[in-house]
Amino acid sequence: MGRVSEIQAPTLLVLGLLDMPDLAGIVAHLEEHIPNSSRVDIPGVAHMVNLEAPDRFNEVLLGFLGGS
Repeated sequence: MGRVSEIQAPTLLVLGLLDMPDLAGIVAHLEEHIPNSSRVDIPGVAHMVNLEAPDRFNEVLLGFLGGS
């Protein structure tokens, strides 16, 4: 965790808002320390965002990959 600021690649952080609170803290740390990171919170889902909300997850991922 102490070296995440060295990550140079654009980074997408996706958090299901029903996930464990510890994960929200980890995502907040990553968002703060990874330059060029983007965070998306998805309500109504927990840890398996891509399975619980596949349409929303795909929309977010494709937008990130497309640079929008």
